[in-house]
Amino acid sequence: MASLTERYVAAAVAHLPEADRDDVAAELHAAVREAVEARVELGASGPDAERQALVDLGDPAVIAADYGGRPLRLLGPRTYLPWRRTLVLLLSIVLPVAVAGVAIATLSAAAPGDPAAAAAEVVRRTVGFAIEFALHLVVWTTLAFVIIDRTGIRVPRTWSLDRLPAPGGRRAGWFSPTGAIVLTAVGLFLVGLELTVGSLWLGGHRIPLLHPDLYAWTVPAACVIAIAALVLTSVTWLRGASRGTAVAGLVVAIAIATTALVLLAAGKLVAPGLWHVLTPDGGDSATTAMIGSLVLGAVITGLAVWRARLGFVRARGR
Repeated sequence: MASLTERYVAAAVAHLPEADRDDVAAELHAAVREAVEARVELGASGPDAERQALVDLGDPAVIAADYGGRPLRLLGPRTYLPWRRTLVLLLSIVLPVAVAGVAIATLSAAAPGDPAAAAAEVVRRTVGFAIEFALHLVVWTTLAFVIIDRTGIRVPRTWSLDRLPAPGGRRAGWFSPTGAIVLTAVGLFLVGLELTVGSLWLGGHRIPLLHPDLYAWTVPAACVIAIAALVLTSVTWLRGASRGTAVAGLVVAIAIATTALVLLAAGKLVAPGLWHVLTPDGGDSATTAMIGSLVLGAVITGLAVWRARLGFVRARGR
């Protein structure tokens, strides 16, 4: 009958290459023998000393992985940070845009006359889609990086000396450029939906969100400006911020905000029927339009200030 040591050594070398098994087995036998002798000298019995020595050595599968050079991890240090950055980027950009698309498409297809049922359907579809899509992003991204890690495929460098912050300087966080890309992408998606679908069900009425006069030239111009902002943000994130990119971001932010605020003040940004639908029964649509315009104007101004400040914060942090 094989002893505990023989069974342990056999389990440890079973998955090693044939050429290495004898050397590893001899090394393990020597290590166990020394550990047993040390415990016997301290007063332990032979069987107890052998059992404790083997327990202290640990799982034979771990021993085999150490000798075979097989790391017992899903991702190593070479691929962990690129995996995390990629996953954060996908979950913070692709997922929100996809969920917004499903929500808007579901709302557009909903039958009129039953807002509660339409809202319930939007929640049901978007929540289920968000969970399923997020799981797919995590699983397939992780699988791709596991393959990269195991096969030794070269991972592109994801850091740059030019993006290192100055000592004591402030640096914009990871979510700042990501947030700018998300806002621009969602804005383009909403404009495209307005141009293709043309209207949404809201309050039992199918109405446009944007003023009809915008379709001639303002919407295409806004799309060009938004694409320029998206490109600028991407270039800034990939190549590092500078005073030039900060000034360019300021110009883009001012152009977008000024255009939107002028149109809002002139009553040419939001469809006139939207304020009427949002007005409670017995309320004054003019008051709703005034309050809604003030809130929308504050949001537009705040986003413009945030976008402009982001460029200078990143430029100072180089």
